[in-house]
Amino acid sequence: MAINEELVLEWQVADATFKAAKERFDKVTNELAQEMLVQEIKSDLVCVRGDDYKVTVVQGETTRVDDDGLKKAMGAVKFRRVTKTKVDTKLLEKAVKDGLVDIDTVAAFVSITPNKPFVKVTRVVGDHDDE
Repeated sequence: MAINEELVLEWQVADATFKAAKERFDKVTNELAQEMLVQEIKSDLVCVRGDDYKVTVVQGETTRVDDDGLKKAMGAVKFRRVTKTKVDTKLLEKAVKDGLVDIDTVAAFVSITPNKPFVKVTRVVGDHDDE
């Protein structure tokens, strides 16, 4: 059974339209955010063509910690009080494979949930077979 070429063609057109719209959306959103930040406006109500919009600029932040430096400065005992231990699934898989941990023990505490499926379409450039 061959894939429906018409659907791939429709995907191609939709993909191009989406990319152009996303690029424009990102540009306008960034301009709006910058304007609001410069004017120090956090939120405002705006009426455009009879529709009301509440426009709010949201700016998150990311905290990065130099773990090694902080541990040295605080000391190991205090540092352990402000950190969490988390299971490394790759190391757990290796421990099961190496026989260090029983798979039945692990299975009782591990579940696998499949992610939502999606279609990945990649444009092929160059030589390819028309099958």
